[in-house]
Amino acid sequence: MEKITNETLFELKTIAQPAVGQNQVFYLETAVNQETNTYDSAIYSIDAKTNERREWGTEATTHNNLKVSPDEQRLSFVTTDPKKGESTLWTMPVSGGKPQALVTEKGLGDYFWKQDATAIYYQLAQEETVSEDQADKEKTDKQKEFPQVKVTTKVNYLADGVGFLKEKNMPSSKKRL
Repeated sequence: MEKITNETLFELKTIAQPAVGQNQVFYLETAVNQETNTYDSAIYSIDAKTNERREWGTEATTHNNLKVSPDEQRLSFVTTDPKKGESTLWTMPVSGGKPQALVTEKGLGDYFWKQDATAIYYQLAQEETVSEDQADKEKTDKQKEFPQVKVTTKVNYLADGVGFLKEKNMPSSKKRL
């Protein structure tokens, strides 16, 4: 039996978000990148008949929110650019091919396929806008206060890609395919 060391952590991989379409099981494989000390994820599939493993997605290192369209013709997922703070919603044919970017936005949250697979509805998490005078007053008031307890009623509070916001405005949008 091999001895476990600190470097063993970098060898661990987790598998999450399974999605099934056209005899393929798609999933995210995540590992810690030792050089950047961040989590990198990639999309893979396993063919149910041949057990062939195949990599999907883009060159981005952070993939998330993996789904298969209701007609099982398209795979969709979200990538995040940590430098810009923007997320991109992608789709690509389950039969293979190049991914197509549908929308790139800050605060891109969850999304849902329309039942006939002709459109995707998505949400954006945005902070409410506040005037500069009001923001300055709130800033000085906040400096006098102790940190406040944050309460969440959902387990997936980080799934919107932006974490906790003071007040969330979650507009929904539709993107036709």
